[in-house]
Amino acid sequence: MGTVIIILAFLCKTGFAAGHNQDVTTPVSLHAGAIDVGGTMMYYEVGGTGQPILFIHAGVADCRMWDAQIGQLSLQHMVIRCDLRGFGRTPRGSVRFSHYRDVAALLDSLGIRRVNLVGASFGGRVAIDFALAYPQRIRSLILCAPAISGMVPSSEMLGIDSTEEAFLKKGDPEGAAEFNVQTWVVGPYRQPGEVPSTLRQRVKEMQLRNYAVPSPIGAESIPLEPRAITRLEKIVVPTLILIGDKDVPFFQSLSAIAANRIPNAKRNIIPDVAHMISMEKPEIFNRILVSFVADK
Repeated sequence: MGTVIIILAFLCKTGFAAGHNQDVTTPVSLHAGAIDVGGTMMYYEVGGTGQPILFIHAGVADCRMWDAQIGQLSLQHMVIRCDLRGFGRTPRGSVRFSHYRDVAALLDSLGIRRVNLVGASFGGRVAIDFALAYPQRIRSLILCAPAISGMVPSSEMLGIDSTEEAFLKKGDPEGAAEFNVQTWVVGPYRQPGEVPSTLRQRVKEMQLRNYAVPSPIGAESIPLEPRAITRLEKIVVPTLILIGDKDVPFFQSLSAIAANRIPNAKRNIIPDVAHMISMEKPEIFNRILVSFVADK
């Protein structure tokens, strides 16, 4: 598999937590590249040295959602982030694929055997699938409001999906993006004014970019079999599960299920935050993550 590497300078902003008067910026030099994962070129960025941490983004975002983590954590670790197939700067391609296999191909291209894996929401689902498919390649697992493959959606989730689809069917991606920001960034228990406008705008911009990625005929995601929900007990690595107390009830339930069924898991409930924990509460998230990985 061929890799195209570009060296770039990057400023990681870490000031999205409510109450901050200004952004804190940490310069970090990242290598950006694209690896052939079969049918498309997967965009990634890597920087720093030390024990590797790979970040997998949420479905409403792309790898830029980890801006507030990359700068700080690259001081002690090799940090990797990527755009999954069909998100951000990674085209979907026109072949059948599996996200967790794409992640394995990325690690292979970087010569990384074992990794600390961080996944948010849909990225948490990919991380769980990867941990089940390649258990020998996981050092630790950090799941932020994770989805779980094979879990039957609640009526609440079906309603969220149908509302988004209705916006898109009538040609209103702006409306769909705003709806997703309200659902996932603001959450069901707050008003938009209670969440920094910069955070809401950043997620909206990433979601709109994802909507613009074409979906060619033939692009089909192949699910993990058996599905993860039937065998969470097989995950034996140290696992940390984070959930915001303002997140939607379905994901709060999923986090409890994962914590109860993954043998070596612990669950932290983060106050005053909805679905996008690492973006809204970066200082808290980073402190918890650094401490957890340092013990592994």
